[in-house]
Amino acid sequence: MNTIDITAWLENATGERIPLEGLCSLGRDPASRIHIHSAKASRRHAVIRANDRGQLQITDLGSSNGTYVNQRRVAHQTALHDGDIIEIGGQAFGLHAPGLPPSDGAAAAPPGATVTEGWLFLTGTAACARVTSNLDELSPKTEAGWELDCTRAMETHRARRGSHRLCDLLFYWEVREKFDPAAVRRALLDFERIRARQRPHLSVVLHYGPLVLSRAPRTSSVSLTGLTIAFAVQMLKQASETSRRCLISEAAREHFDQPGLLRPLETRTLPGFPGEHSFYSF
Repeated sequence: MNTIDITAWLENATGERIPLEGLCSLGRDPASRIHIHSAKASRRHAVIRANDRGQLQITDLGSSNGTYVNQRRVAHQTALHDGDIIEIGGQAFGLHAPGLPPSDGAAAAPPGATVTEGWLFLTGTAACARVTSNLDELSPKTEAGWELDCTRAMETHRARRGSHRLCDLLFYWEVREKFDPAAVRRALLDFERIRARQRPHLSVVLHYGPLVLSRAPRTSSVSLTGLTIAFAVQMLKQASETSRRCLISEAAREHFDQPGLLRPLETRTLPGFPGEHSFYSF
């Protein structure tokens, strides 16, 4: 087994940089090089090592809940690239390895998936883990009513319901020839009215970019993978942690039909995405 002799580190959700040195183990075992504080992680979950050519590889060690690279579950040794996002036990780490080829997200598109361009709209109770006093009191009937109200409002503006394992509510628009950009703004306004009445503490994010869509056989269910959804999920986590009601990416602002309505915020870093990023609120 080869040890790591290139400059590389993982960045967690709080911005902490963890150098990759030697043979790097990840798991719930406190003796792991990177200790994953999550019941969803196995004690010996995964390991990162270098091969004979100096290429970093990650190997899942037979974990129960899997190891994900760029939203795809890996079963065998998988090559890593600068900018990849590694998820274990619900925790995301961005890989920074300047000496490796950059990640292009190609691994995020499973066989049979459709790649298109469009909008992402994310919200949900998972984004508001710190605000539990009101959410814990919600009955299943209230929860179902909230979800139904949101879905009806979004579908009125031609948004489609999607799914992702880290999101409770996810909607998307594919940008086609007859797409009306104003639909996104109107949907956001309607959602704000619903949230103000029912869930004032929830965060919502809006992002734009390539969408990787996978349709389940014999069903209408659509799941999303790829770096665009990964970026949006990190936005949602940060919006929740900072109690930010609405977070809109620079890419979304560039395609927003009335960008003058958006207020600029301070630039921020996101785990797994090098550099600082500009965000806006509505």
